[in-house]
Amino acid sequence: MSSSGGNCMNMVLGHIVVTRDALLETLGFEGMCNEKMNEIYAQCTPPSKKEEAVDKDELLKMFNASQEKIMKVLPETDLSGDEEKLKNITGLSFHEAYHAGQFGVLRRIAGKEGALK
Repeated sequence: MSSSGGNCMNMVLGHIVVTRDALLETLGFEGMCNEKMNEIYAQCTPPSKKEEAVDKDELLKMFNASQEKIMKVLPETDLSGDEEKLKNITGLSFHEAYHAGQFGVLRRIAGKEGALK
């Protein structure tokens, strides 16, 4: 599931979804991913075989479900007295932004036009 220069879109999206479990748990929700997903998409794991990958539609469904939960609870969450929670959310947000930025490059590698024209 990798090219010579990095991981494929499925690996990046799966990694974001798996990492979102930490954010969901920080916000008081139960994680969504099972142990097999954690093994396939964990940080620093070797790229998985194509047949082990979770279907992209399922990954997108999980991503969207987590987004709904996050957007519902985050505005109501008071972080002023909880430095550890604030640190976790900030770090996880940066982590996700980093990986989300990889999609632009991966789109171009896949032969798609850039989103901005």
